[in-house]
Amino acid sequence: MAEVWDQLIPAEPAEFANLKISLCNILDRVEGIAERGKIDSSQTNIVRSLKNKINMPFNFTIIGKVNAGKSSFVNALLGNSEICKVAATICTTKILEIFYSENEKTDNIDDKYDRVGKPIEILRSISIIDTPGTDSVQPHHDYITSNFIPMTDLVFFVFLCINPYTESDWQLIQQINGKGKKIVFILQQADRANPGELETHITTVRAEAISRLQLAPDAIHIFCTSARCALAGQEGAGITEVREFIHGFLKRENPAVEKIQNIIRSTNSLLDNEIIPVFGKNICSLQKVIDIKQRIDTLIGAIEQRTAPLVEHYVNEAVKSYEKIGNEAIKDLEEQLGFFLTIKNIAPKGLNQWFNAWWSPWNAQLCASIVPIIQGAGHAILNTFDDIVKLILGELKKVEVDDRNLEVARASIEAIINRPVTSTYNAVTGSSAPMIVFTSGMFGVIGGITSIIIPIDIISGGIITLVSGLIALGTITYKRRKFIREFRKLIKNEIDKFKQNLKGKIKTSVNEGCVQIKSITDSAFTICQDQLSTLKELQNQVKCIKSELTKVSNNPALH
Repeated sequence: MAEVWDQLIPAEPAEFANLKISLCNILDRVEGIAERGKIDSSQTNIVRSLKNKINMPFNFTIIGKVNAGKSSFVNALLGNSEICKVAATICTTKILEIFYSENEKTDNIDDKYDRVGKPIEILRSISIIDTPGTDSVQPHHDYITSNFIPMTDLVFFVFLCINPYTESDWQLIQQINGKGKKIVFILQQADRANPGELETHITTVRAEAISRLQLAPDAIHIFCTSARCALAGQEGAGITEVREFIHGFLKRENPAVEKIQNIIRSTNSLLDNEIIPVFGKNICSLQKVIDIKQRIDTLIGAIEQRTAPLVEHYVNEAVKSYEKIGNEAIKDLEEQLGFFLTIKNIAPKGLNQWFNAWWSPWNAQLCASIVPIIQGAGHAILNTFDDIVKLILGELKKVEVDDRNLEVARASIEAIINRPVTSTYNAVTGSSAPMIVFTSGMFGVIGGITSIIIPIDIISGGIITLVSGLIALGTITYKRRKFIREFRKLIKNEIDKFKQNLKGKIKTSVNEGCVQIKSITDSAFTICQDQLSTLKELQNQVKCIKSELTKVSNNPALH
């Protein structure tokens, strides 16, 4: 039987080999694009199915009602009772593509479609699409007409010979006819009707086909068959006439050309109706996300702009307080360094010990005056941060990422949004380096606690060390004026240094906070930016593939 089919099916033109290679390469790239672009897996499966069909032998699709005898008809037509399972109950519940394979196997493509490989010789020349009963799986109709009918060479619609009148069957036939496919009507189990009944049914089917399909009478092909009789070797089973029809059909038509053209049309349809629209939608969605990121970057930039006047104000207030207390300390020092005070206060203790004791209350007064100012600066700056971060969170909540491409981005963004926003102040002291520490839950929102840390020793920590150098000048009694003059200069230098250090440290803390906010938002939005770049790249690749499909379609071998 396999040799008979080899004689029936014409050899493909030699130039088809290169066309198939080109088309296979194109479909490999389409599959890669669909996977990288995270197109729905059902579309990727369609691409794989199209690739399988490139080298598929002559193919026909069997459609009909449950228990009409579809599977038996296939077995009889191909002369092998092992090709399709036959049972009294519903046997085929999924669409089965039956093809040649060295070993028997079943590839589950999706919940509606399996590819079944069988080591049966005739399947080297023929492949079959066996479908469930039309009355058992109405939802399969669109799936069949969309994914299988365009790729088939011939459709056999099998009626139970005693009832070719079901409305749902004829509606499906109309859908198939709309795909431009040749339909052959089979009145199966013909041995169950007498000749008069068969003639009536043939007349009815022909009339329906003329009316519903707008076919000319000579374009309608109806065969009465009995698979049971054919498999039993009985004459007049109608299978021989079907084979002869197929032989004539293949001589008149060129199914190899039609198959390649169908694959090209199906690939273009997949690109135009599925992949390109999905990419366009996702690119639009991602671009909106990137626009939100740009607004967030603008808000982050506004933090330094808004905090700069605050920094200037509070630093100036702290400097004024320093200058006031420094001047008062200088006046007191002048009084303390009078001759009799010197003898009374310094002589018993030694100069260093006396100065340390004298400076300690002034240092405490200086810290008591300046620390609240720095606290006020910290709170004002952190309030500014909080206000702007709330605006940033408002922008983040506008992000819409429904596509599964962006699941990681959404998780990162939601992690930011869902953290609490609070501000706190802590005074942290230590024996060696007292600190003023400002922490903000706002920074916590952006990942990890950030602090504005101002070491108190920047206020007056250099005084003791520098005064030790002045003491080395000699006895204060004889160097009083020079000591006071140098001390006044020292206070001024310390104030200048204090101003520079305080401003620098606050600005550094503000900048670190901004960097931290930007780092976290950047990491979340980097995923979106990468996805946008990927989709734009894939979009360009699709354009190239469309152009290549046009070149293949225009190849003279296909015309």
